This record gives sequence, C-alpha cells and structure tokens, in this order.
Amino acid sequence: MKRLIYFLSFFIFIGLVSCGESDSERALRLQKEKLALVQAELDRVNEEKRIADSIAASTLTILKQPIHPISDKEMIKLYGITTKSLGSDFINSQNPSLKPKFSILVRKFYTIGKDEFVFSVLGITNPNDLHLYTGTTSVALMKYFDGSWQLQSIKKDLGGGFGYGQPAEIEGVYQFGRTNLAVSLVGGYAQSGIEESSRELIGVLDQSVVSIYLVDKSYNNVASVGMFDDSENFKVENRSSEISFKKSENSYYKLELIAKSFGRVVKTSVLNFDESKKKYL
Repeated sequence: MKRLIYFLSFFIFIGLVSCGESDSERALRLQKEKLALVQAELDRVNEEKRIADSIAASTLTILKQPIHPISDKEMIKLYGITTKSLGSDFINSQNPSLKPKFSILVRKFYTIGKDEFVFSVLGITNPNDLHLYTGTTSVALMKYFDGSWQLQSIKKDLGGGFGYGQPAEIEGVYQFGRTNLAVSLVGGYAQSGIEESSRELIGVLDQSVVSIYLVDKSYNNVASVGMFDDSENFKVENRSSEISFKKSENSYYKLELIAKSFGRVVKTSVLNFDESKKKYL
C-alpha cells in the first residue's frame, strides 16, 4: 500500500511540474515552434528556387524576339570580315567595281539562364558569278555582355553553294543538345548531268563554334544517261539523305541519318555524339 502511495505521489508531482509551465514559458515555446515552421517553409522555398535556377541555367530557350535587338549591319560588322580580307578570288576581273555582297542568312536568338546569345550565319556572294565560282560562308556566336553584343566565337571560310558566286545554302537550324544549336550548310556542284552535294553541321559547344559532322547529302546522275557508253560501266544513281535529332537521356541528342535511293529508304543510321572528339560518329 505504501508503495502504491509513493507511485501515485510521484506521478502527481510530475503532473504538477508539467502543469506548472508559466505563461511566459508557454509563449516562448509556441514562438519557437512557429519559428521552426517558418524556417522549414523557408528552406523548402529556397530548395525549390535552387532547383528552378539550376534547370534555367542549363536550359536553352529560343526567343521569338531578342531581349536586346541588333541589326544585321551591326552583326555583320562584328564578324570582322572585310572585302579586302577575302582576297583576289573575290575581285571581278571583268568589272572591278562589282563588290562582294554580305548578308545574314539566318539568326537565332536564345537564352541560357540569364545569358542572351545570337547564333547566326553570314553569307558572302562572290562578284564573279560564273558557274565554277562560289561565295563563302561563316558562322558565329555572339553574346550580350556588359551592355553590348560581343563576338564570342566564329568559324570562317566554310565554302559556298552550287556555283554562280553563291554562299552555302541553309538546310536548317537544329537543337542537338540541352544547350546546343547547330546549322546545316549545304554545297556542291552540277555539271554534265551530274549533281552532287554535301552537308556540314556547324554547332555550338561550350560557347565555341565547331564543325560537328560532315557527310554526303545527295548524288544524282540520272540526267547524264546517254552521255557515257557501256564500256565505262556507267551506273544510274540517285542517292539522297535526310537528318533529324532525337532527344536522349544524355546532354547531346542522337543524330538520325536516313539514306534514300530513288526516294526509297535504304538505310537508317543513329549516331551518338562523341564529347571527346566533339563530333557525331
């Protein structure tokens, strides 16, 4: 009985102690609990912001309109290519007063995080506009920095199109990675019923402009049938290829190459990007 009384007395004492929390102590405890909840919510918001900022910093967003506009004339000036620097191949011997023509063939404004870029292609038309003469093409990346557009990287003298003084043709501009754009330039020749062309992909890697792929685009000799005799083992051919990029779990997309003959698919290849060689293989 005495033990029971002792136990009851002990629990009553504990209860009295816990119930003996003063108003100021209770208010302090509630304030600490509220502060802990506020801190937990603040930590959650900060973590969400950190994740959102990280995604934005590694996401390429194409702009319909540039945040900081730049005219084609200003852009051409940033390329730093002059008529004199083109050399004698761009001087018309028949009429020296004819000068090369500079034009921006394509431009893409985009952002990565808070940085704004423009990826563009400059085409230069040769004043010698005969069949065998070609123009030239350059690709550049420019970045808006410290209140002005600045040249970040450039790849010059990428050749011309299909003669008659023209620069390369633009097949398309593609996104080939999470933060990477590329342009496909096409050039070739047509002579004696034979047409042949190739494409070169010029892309942006770590804010540098580099060549990432070079391959034949088409070959067609159908129009030359009858120009050669059978002793030359002449073979009628009509080959072409198409490209597209497929998203992958990696930073760089897969390149799909579809080869055709007379309009029919004969082979489909999927290439991976080799980061060490900076090319599709």
